[in-house]
Amino acid sequence: MKMTSISDTVHAKILLFGEYTVLLGARGLTIPFSHFSGRLALPTGEQVTDLNFARRSHHDLAGYINWLDQSVVSGSLLPVLDLHRLQKDLGNGLYFESTIPPGYGLGSSGALVAALYRTYAIDPIIPGHRLPPGELSKLKTLFAGMESFFHGTSSGLDPLIGYTGVPLLTEQDGTVMPVALPQPGENAKGAFFLVNTGMPRKTAPLVDLFMERCRDKTYKQKIMKELLSLNDVCISHVMNGITEGFEREMEKLSAFQQEHFRPMIPGIFTEYWENGLDTGDFYLKLLGAGGGGYLLGYARDYSRAVIRWQELGLDPVPVYGIKK
Repeated sequence: MKMTSISDTVHAKILLFGEYTVLLGARGLTIPFSHFSGRLALPTGEQVTDLNFARRSHHDLAGYINWLDQSVVSGSLLPVLDLHRLQKDLGNGLYFESTIPPGYGLGSSGALVAALYRTYAIDPIIPGHRLPPGELSKLKTLFAGMESFFHGTSSGLDPLIGYTGVPLLTEQDGTVMPVALPQPGENAKGAFFLVNTGMPRKTAPLVDLFMERCRDKTYKQKIMKELLSLNDVCISHVMNGITEGFEREMEKLSAFQQEHFRPMIPGIFTEYWENGLDTGDFYLKLLGAGGGGYLLGYARDYSRAVIRWQELGLDPVPVYGIKK
């Protein structure tokens, strides 16, 4: 089957730091990730796609657009999209052509929301590095409502990163601002990477588990005192392009999650996690809710880490290099 793209490409996202801790008022650092992407398309044109995928996507999209329509009528969502034009394109087979795997912590539903807004917004807020914080806040609130169809509740951050296409820093008060991250040097060896667990997961049950565990004052105190500090220090290191001491902080963060987030670490990967801590070849951390999907890792020597993972039958995906 042939297709014609009718929207710009929207990239996946990666939450480098802030999983779970953002729920407790910590900072978060999110970056766009071009390895995976999606775009709205019609089943005509020059490029070839998978017919069964397009049909499933179209069916799912139809349900979502119907919900958007009903939400506007009920007043729970603002009428920011040209739903008449959207319904017309849906009648012509509109679907979301995407390589972003759902349930893997990469923002698949957020990318869809961003693509719809980019294509069908009546009076869109134009993205850019100099977008005022107030406009970012408006977009984030709007996107949170639009994405709530998929998750029950949404921060709006995933669609926002997909729409703006720039790294975003979430401050402790919830304010979001675009940031520029240092580019890695020519001799940089260290890098963040993804490892595929091969198991999709649902975010909501894992978040519910975390919030339930936080009812234990001792557990929550440990999170607030130790994890929030580690999270904040790691963000500062990455934003400043500083590596001296960063590996030690990553090791601490990995060890903390290994001990206190065991239910979120899937199966055999507990062994890989421990192996990284024992050898120092790499350090793993959760990507988003964990429980499956991708894990995020950091290696001081990425080339060496690739060999180690390939020996285990896995191929890591590079994400972001660290300036040396």
